[in-house]
Amino acid sequence: MYNVIGDDKGKINPKAVVPFGLMVGQFCSLIIIAINATMNDYHISKKLALVNMIFYGAVLVGLLGYTIYDVTSSE
Repeated sequence: MYNVIGDDKGKINPKAVVPFGLMVGQFCSLIIIAINATMNDYHISKKLALVNMIFYGAVLVGLLGYTIYDVTSSE
């Protein structure tokens, strides 16, 4: 994969920004689900579960779409 910090010059690799941001979004979604579960005695409310599933799915589709685009465009 790509390094977020590209070479030894300390510049950010532009190809790594989108997947890194999507992975951070995925991690945040999982943290929100875990906090919600622990605060509600491991019973997640339907409303928040729906919001989390939509956010999680959007980030997952974004990661998969970017990966497919990156693989097909680099050939």
